[in-house]
Amino acid sequence: MKATEHDIIGDINFRYLVIMLFLVLVAFLLSTLLVKDIIPQLNYSDAAYFVITVLFDVVGIDMSKVVYSYALTSGIKFDVLLPVLIADGMIKIVVIGFALAGLVEFISSMNIRDKIIRFRIRHYKRMVIVCGYGGLGEKICDELSLRRVDFVVLDKDTNKREIFIAKGYNYLFGDFTDKKVLREAGSAKASTIIFSNGDDLENTIGIMAVRSINSQIKVISRGKSEQAKDNMTYVGADFCIIPEITTGNSIGEALLGR
Repeated sequence: MKATEHDIIGDINFRYLVIMLFLVLVAFLLSTLLVKDIIPQLNYSDAAYFVITVLFDVVGIDMSKVVYSYALTSGIKFDVLLPVLIADGMIKIVVIGFALAGLVEFISSMNIRDKIIRFRIRHYKRMVIVCGYGGLGEKICDELSLRRVDFVVLDKDTNKREIFIAKGYNYLFGDFTDKKVLREAGSAKASTIIFSNGDDLENTIGIMAVRSINSQIKVISRGKSEQAKDNMTYVGADFCIIPEITTGNSIGEALLGR
């Protein structure tokens, strides 16, 4: 499922939008009172219409042209209407300038890619979490991607961001022994979690953490020794592999096969 614009925007801070709208409202009210004060012949609705043309240029009418035309037909001196023309320019400068500043802040303060990834994680029905992106983790992710399995990589090294982006992988950065991080990665509803990290202790702690969140999740872990394998199985791993032993057995079988 792809993230829609509405879903992404729902996660974004709207403080600049609220402030800008408040600024426009205040400028509109003050400018309306100013126009009404300078041109008493106008009623408030006409004054408000003049101001609206300044803020939004409705029907292509420019405020300065309207005011200048009114001055010619009503006999009011131009210098009397000068504050209105100044208000025209000032309101546009303030509103447009603030909007541009807000847009720059809006773009710089958010990461659309990360928000899309978090949206995907929340909406995946069945997902695999890969904890640790080393040599083994890379092979696992490549295989999952080849088989079109939904997965997210959980790793502490933010320097790997460009690698994940280049490969199109969903990723989160954090410590997989932390329950909060595991929950953010979707462990509460994920189908499988794989601890491919090379540290036995971290993998063991991660297994205990995820088991306290989701007792039904399938847990696969990497270990470096038979003792580590026993410990991981004891705390909740469904399956534990020792790559060094597996590789050694494969090489031995290949040699004997010759």
